[in-house]
Amino acid sequence: MCRKFTLFYILALCCMLLQGCKEVSYNIDISQNPQRTDIACLYDAVVIINEDKLSICMPEDIEEQRDYLYLTWWKDIVSIYSCDGNCLTGIDKSGKPHFWGECGNYCYELADDNKTYQKIIASNNYAAFLDTDGIVDVVYSRYNGFFESEKAKEQYKEWNDIVDIAMNADCVVVLGEDGKVNYLAVSDIGKPYDTYYQGIQTWNNIMNVELTANGYIIGLDCDGNIKISNGSDERNGFNLRNALKWNDIKKISAEGDILVGLDNEGKVYACGDIDQETIISIETWRGITDISAGPCYIVGIENNGNIHIINIKIDSLIY
Repeated sequence: MCRKFTLFYILALCCMLLQGCKEVSYNIDISQNPQRTDIACLYDAVVIINEDKLSICMPEDIEEQRDYLYLTWWKDIVSIYSCDGNCLTGIDKSGKPHFWGECGNYCYELADDNKTYQKIIASNNYAAFLDTDGIVDVVYSRYNGFFESEKAKEQYKEWNDIVDIAMNADCVVVLGEDGKVNYLAVSDIGKPYDTYYQGIQTWNNIMNVELTANGYIIGLDCDGNIKISNGSDERNGFNLRNALKWNDIKKISAEGDILVGLDNEGKVYACGDIDQETIISIETWRGITDISAGPCYIVGIENNGNIHIINIKIDSLIY
């Protein structure tokens, strides 16, 4: 677990916040296997697993602690994913899903007890389930009931050997074992994206895929290069395209309209809808082994278990 703050340290930390401090550090024990970590950013907490141990970094607030108590009961979790900042999905060693937050109840109802999963992403309107056979199910929620879109059923049943999925409010993006990227518009708003995404079918050797809120598909290829599709907001797209200058990237993470990249030397980069001061701060981090972008902050973990959490929203509660 993250170190429990003393009262003195909490007061000192609050004073720094009032003076404009945006970044703090925690520490977890990852001595057994520093590479075996996973991070998920919620609105007011950071959840981290390492060697199946789940840690929660959050403000010392009794009410909020009670909200996250259920997560401490999760066991043998090997991967976690934050959905919209208010919902968390976890997959355990046996491939069975666990759910917490606003989307948890209906995701629990939609999960197939006969399947094992590698990733589940949810929103208030639909969920995407990726099972260990590489099959994706996209299920919609409408009027307190559930049904599958006929258009979605036609398209996603043609996808095979899927290894990763990403989504925003309008689209689901999938990455195949062959390094190819495809997508499915899941709302009327998403349909115009057909004109933006025509070029992604030519991408090759993609190993990591993300999707921004404004509809930009971000791909990371095996050579460490970033690829960016067209999208609906060219102003922010211009900022995102700064990532095309990055080299030797081994992982990317996107949330909202922010993109974060981690290179082979352990340096972190950021671009998109984020201020320059924050970008400069993040690029001072060194020896980072894992990253995650959240709705209010960006997280990086060092080999020694030090955790950097930087606030990227002025009104964020995290410290």
